[in-house]
Amino acid sequence: SNQSIIKDKILNGVSHLVIFWGFFLLFVGTFIIFINSDILDLISKSLNFFHGRFYLYFSFVMEIAGSLLILGILFFIFRRIFSRSKALDYKRMDRASNEYSRSSYIIGDWLFLGLLFFIGITGFILEAFRLNLEIEKFPLFSFVGFLISKALFPSKGFYHLLWWIHALAALFFISYIPYSKAFHIIADPFKLLLKRKEPYLLSSLQPEISEEEDHKLDFTDFTYDEVLNLEACTRCGRCHEICPATYTGLPLSPRELILDIRNFLRKKEGDIFIGEYEELLNTKKDELIDDIILSSSLWACTTCLSCSEHCPALINHLPFVAKLRKELIDKGKVDPGIQEALENIAEEGNSFGESESTRGNWVDMLDFDLKDIGKEKADILWFVGDFASFDTRAKKVTIAFAKILHHAGIDFGIAFSKEKNSGGDVRTIGEEGLFEELKEENLKILSKKNFNLVVTTDPHSLVSLKRDYPEIKAKVMHSTQLLAELLKTKRIRLNQIKGNKKVSFHDPCYLGRYLNIYDAPREIINLLGFSLVELPLNKRNSFCCGGGGGGIWKQEEEKDKRLNYHRIKEALSLDIDYLIVACPKCLVMLEDALKGIQSKSNLIIKDIVELVEENLLV
Repeated sequence: SNQSIIKDKILNGVSHLVIFWGFFLLFVGTFIIFINSDILDLISKSLNFFHGRFYLYFSFVMEIAGSLLILGILFFIFRRIFSRSKALDYKRMDRASNEYSRSSYIIGDWLFLGLLFFIGITGFILEAFRLNLEIEKFPLFSFVGFLISKALFPSKGFYHLLWWIHALAALFFISYIPYSKAFHIIADPFKLLLKRKEPYLLSSLQPEISEEEDHKLDFTDFTYDEVLNLEACTRCGRCHEICPATYTGLPLSPRELILDIRNFLRKKEGDIFIGEYEELLNTKKDELIDDIILSSSLWACTTCLSCSEHCPALINHLPFVAKLRKELIDKGKVDPGIQEALENIAEEGNSFGESESTRGNWVDMLDFDLKDIGKEKADILWFVGDFASFDTRAKKVTIAFAKILHHAGIDFGIAFSKEKNSGGDVRTIGEEGLFEELKEENLKILSKKNFNLVVTTDPHSLVSLKRDYPEIKAKVMHSTQLLAELLKTKRIRLNQIKGNKKVSFHDPCYLGRYLNIYDAPREIINLLGFSLVELPLNKRNSFCCGGGGGGIWKQEEEKDKRLNYHRIKEALSLDIDYLIVACPKCLVMLEDALKGIQSKSNLIIKDIVELVEENLLV
């Protein structure tokens, strides 16, 4: 958890680290004193070990621990007072300011910090009174208490009174932990220790909800793993400030999603928490969806995984989005564009509504034949995907990739009409039933043993094949990984780009944050001879194009709220010749945005496959 915070914000991470270790060492120190004074001392004075060098070193370590605790808390106190960080802004994205109150959260935050600070300060003052009342040979080992003692007068009465105040405050804090923001002290270690062995981003989406008529969501609709995700949230706001939808002003905040579900379930169960509830004004609170969480908020999510990538507690937001979207699907509350795409997929197996028999028509533009993997064996099965098969612009990339594989002498084939939409985006939309139908059809080809490798140019299909198709025994990889391998083994060679061409690479969410594939595209760019200028938001911080989670099918938002427009503006702020992509959806979304902005820039958007094919050394 500390590593994750430090990775994103060094000062915050270091401060959290010193608070954690300061508190932990003080807790251990208190326990040692308890063992010595309240157990061993009562058995026999000879068992007392609280003297000599051990006592001096112990005192010094406790002073260090207390100092770290106080300094860390002071940093967060000043941060809350003076920082304008969006992470600390409790503004909701889905409601007007007069429709909710966040006073409980604010009180809870200050109560948590205030209690810790009070316990730390009274501990030092107690030490100072003790040094004034007792003769210490080496008082400087308790250096903080020694300095404070110079400003105090000896008083047994004050010492005893403060001892009780300090002890009661510490006991109150311990009893307060399970009912407050401090509960993350308990929940987070379990969340981190019990995280799945496989990457959390590839875990099952588990969108099952009771099918009973008039069923209202409750605790039983969520798995223990999901409940632990909810309880691990500390309201730090990291997901809130990093979410592309939140940034552009769409009615979504990953933080609110988690808190709304958690508060709804807690209230339903009758749980009592201090400083943990917000008040939604002028609204019913019977239904989680629409009363608490707006349907527009759920459809605003592009499943880019930026929230989970930057969450210190490794909370996975995606299963909650899929689960609640399933409710919307069942109630018919679906964006018209998404509804049309789902109907097309159900009828024809692709989101374009084209006849399934035309899926492989792009092959007619090649001057060589491709194997039908359903009829012939091949070393590689190329899972082409919807956009790469039907979109006019994306098909140019598809043809280029086919030419590269043919040039390299690769033995490959495609499934033609037997290939269906992979179902990954369908599943994150919440249409689990349709996904199962697509999977069943695809497995008729994918479960065969007449190929050794599966490759795709579409990161969305790649994630789905890796996550949702455990039946595939062959290795599954992205086109950039295969191209990088072919270049390393010199099965293909490239002409060096002439002139000092500057390029930026847009990291697709489903390639980067989902699968941690960042190096292969950059290796290819380097071999092409381009000068790479990284976008301000790159790699794990990459800004989503807006096409994921059904976003590419949605009816368009206002221009200033479209994610692809914001990404293109970021690229236009740089002096570059090309913006390179490695995803057909990103290609379509970003080119549309570039046309919509009507910039006078000469920026060209290209898929990395096109650049490799154009510069093949024949």
